[in-house]
Amino acid sequence: MVKNKLKMIFLSYSWRNDEIANSIDSFFSQNGVTIQRDRRDLKYKQSIKEFMNSIRNAEYVIMIISEEYLQSKNCMYEVMEFVKNFDFQDKIIPVITENAKIFDIYNKIEFHKYWVEKTKKLEESFKYLDPLKSIHVIEELKEYKHIETEILNFLKIISDMKNIVLSDDEFKEIHFDTITNFLELENVRMKNIVLNYQLVKSENVNTSDVIEYISKVFIDFQVYSVKDEKASFKFKTFKTIQEIKNGLLTKFGEDNFKKIDCFNYDDAYYIAGKKKIVEYNSKSIIWWGHFQNGYTENLKSAGLYSFEEIEKIIKFEENSYKKEQLGIKAKYVDNLDLSIIPIDTKYSQILVQNSNKIYGISDWKDYEGFS
Repeated sequence: MVKNKLKMIFLSYSWRNDEIANSIDSFFSQNGVTIQRDRRDLKYKQSIKEFMNSIRNAEYVIMIISEEYLQSKNCMYEVMEFVKNFDFQDKIIPVITENAKIFDIYNKIEFHKYWVEKTKKLEESFKYLDPLKSIHVIEELKEYKHIETEILNFLKIISDMKNIVLSDDEFKEIHFDTITNFLELENVRMKNIVLNYQLVKSENVNTSDVIEYISKVFIDFQVYSVKDEKASFKFKTFKTIQEIKNGLLTKFGEDNFKKIDCFNYDDAYYIAGKKKIVEYNSKSIIWWGHFQNGYTENLKSAGLYSFEEIEKIIKFEENSYKKEQLGIKAKYVDNLDLSIIPIDTKYSQILVQNSNKIYGISDWKDYEGFS
């Protein structure tokens, strides 16, 4: 894993929003970025207030702003500390949960009223204490009053900013993309992923269910092919291949999948068929369709295959048959920006001249249509 340039990123959140915090923490950890959060970084017997004060030293703060957050004294103390920085608006990354509802003026007032009532309650209790023996209560009261005074201004500033607003409190790929772009993190970029799968024919899960799930979770979702229980997609994600597979299996059940083939688009191949070029007397390269079904001249209808898949297809014991099929890196082919590639032209020659981009022949001159 390539480490990113060190940035001090503080995660401020209510423990009742632990699931959202964990997803953010996990994402950054997988991409070589360590963020500071209390559950991990607060040492045994360390002062909680001392830890919260460290928020002022952060280059950036991700704030998960929820109803629970805005009603938590510790969370609001972190807010009050951070806003002491004159440039705090340039450093804050607000993540707004569904229940925060901070964009409505009446809800802003309700949060203010909450702290007015909390302050009054503490003031009433303080009347029965000896002031000389209750210094810590006086300090607590000052903090309550400070929150009461500043919360409306804080909510106004936050609601006027461009925010990440969660739906159903689910942190999605687009949200990670927003954060990484804002932080200008190096080496944290989305990958183009190809997913080919086949469902078990049943009434439990159908292709439309899976399409709906994938379209909601991932970015730039494209359907390549859907036929019966088989489907092929391409999308962008920060997730690992294993995370994608685990997500599908968890959502729909392992028993409902006959096959899942998930791989990076950068590692994907198209398969050209020599026999079909000759058989069809074609003037264009003939490509295998999706799921090894049919053939096509148009790349928009061609199947994308993983390296493991083309090994099974191309690598037979009979060397003669091996020369009948050719795997070419999809990205390499797509860079030509042609839907149909004519045979025996400069375009077809380009495709086979780089041995690192092809699989299936040792000498491209032996391959029909590429001379």
